[in-house]
Amino acid sequence: MKPSPLFVLIVWVLLALNGISQDAAPKVKPAETEAPTAVEESTLLDAGKKPVPNANVNFKGPDGASQTEKVTTDKSGKFKIGLKTGKYEVTVDSNGQSVSGIQVTKQASKPLGDILLPAPNPKAPNETSSVACNLPTIPVWYWAAALFFYYFVALLVRRFNITSVTRTTLQADIDVVEQRVAITTEAGAKNRASRLIEESKDLIASLNSFTQQFLSFIFGMRGHEISICTRLGEVERILPEGWSREQIISRLLVVAEQLRPEYSVRADNINAILLKSTDTAAVSTDYLRSTLIEALACANGKKTDAIISRLNWQNKAFALIFLGACLLSLMAFQLPNPILLLVGFAGGFASRLLRGGSSNPVTTGTDLHWTTLFLSPIYGAFTGWAGILLLTILKDLRVVGDIPGLQWDNASSSMVLGIAFLFGFVERMFSAVTDLAEKAVVKERNASAVDPPPTQNPPQRAVDVAVKKDTEAKMEATWKGRELTLRGKDLTSIKDVKLKPSTGDDVLLEVAQAAAANQDLVAHLPAGAPDL
Repeated sequence: MKPSPLFVLIVWVLLALNGISQDAAPKVKPAETEAPTAVEESTLLDAGKKPVPNANVNFKGPDGASQTEKVTTDKSGKFKIGLKTGKYEVTVDSNGQSVSGIQVTKQASKPLGDILLPAPNPKAPNETSSVACNLPTIPVWYWAAALFFYYFVALLVRRFNITSVTRTTLQADIDVVEQRVAITTEAGAKNRASRLIEESKDLIASLNSFTQQFLSFIFGMRGHEISICTRLGEVERILPEGWSREQIISRLLVVAEQLRPEYSVRADNINAILLKSTDTAAVSTDYLRSTLIEALACANGKKTDAIISRLNWQNKAFALIFLGACLLSLMAFQLPNPILLLVGFAGGFASRLLRGGSSNPVTTGTDLHWTTLFLSPIYGAFTGWAGILLLTILKDLRVVGDIPGLQWDNASSSMVLGIAFLFGFVERMFSAVTDLAEKAVVKERNASAVDPPPTQNPPQRAVDVAVKKDTEAKMEATWKGRELTLRGKDLTSIKDVKLKPSTGDDVLLEVAQAAAANQDLVAHLPAGAPDL
């Protein structure tokens, strides 16, 4: 059967396409086998051309490649390695020290040769090196976020450890005073005291609203607590109106001690009245009651003043914490070496922790100590940064001696970081440096100022004094004008006093006042003798 022309055409096209594809296909060459590198023996030598044993030698390359070959020298400093041709970067680790920057070229058909380490940099005999700390770069906004979190923690501590404790204590005081009012028999005093108690309760209840709690969290205690204390103090002054004579005397004994030391005179007067209180005719009950009411006014005023001072201190301290945190954030954004702020902050915090651990636990739990706990790190951050700045300036002005490793441009060195920590840890250290800076400025200003006009009295001159005496005496000689004064012990044995000027003949002085026991001896130039 003869194939049709269409079938022949299709077969011919397929065969043609197959031939084209084979011609267009890339010709794959057989892989060339690279000749293996020969292993060579070499020696690692130091700058004195002495073998370096037990050293790790790293070859990176060739020609910038990331491949690394690592060998270790033996006891004689020799090692074996097979390298391809090209340039290698060599790093040597020996005895805890690393030497880099060595370049070695391996040439074809030539041995590698010995590797010579470079000579170390010479140091002065008394030079102390400061280790550079490779600190990571912290984004600046981290500082602001950390300080904001620090201030937020301070607000939380004030809310739960100061404000809440104070208000709980006030609620307990209201309950105690209310119990005293309940047993009062005098109707007028009881009504007035009950009205003040209800007002105090209303103030406490108003502080539990969301608005007041939010304002207290941000701004602290703002006067409600003082108002409650004032009302409770007034209740205590009202209660004695219904007391007996014995109750008044008993209360006066307690109040007299509460008045000291601010009102010691009034306390003494109360004690004098109590001595006469056994005589009813001499001291009436109404007089004792009036004395107690006035004494309670003084005692309650003293207590209220202490609370006002404490609340003002709290509000001012937390305002300083807020402003300090804002200023530290700006310094971290705009000024160099913000790492010094962090190290000084850590020093201030460590100082406060040390004091808290060594102090009396009864006193460290007060709200004043809570406030200083957050103020000290802020102060330490400022002193850590500013202290290094001032110390560097004083070093350049040669006010202080040379401090190895102290450089403003190398704030990450161990020396600078350690000093910054000390500035934050020791508060008096910054004061000492500022005193040095002040003295240096005053000295520079005095050196550049115009010399003052001479005084009428000429300056004293040093002269050699030859004393003829029978016994050895220890003395001090002062020459002023034409008169010599000798001060010391055992001066009664001195007979004559002679001056020895630097030029000219000796001058015999006339003794004007002979020395008695524990007295000075005075001698002067003879009449007609020229001034010296």
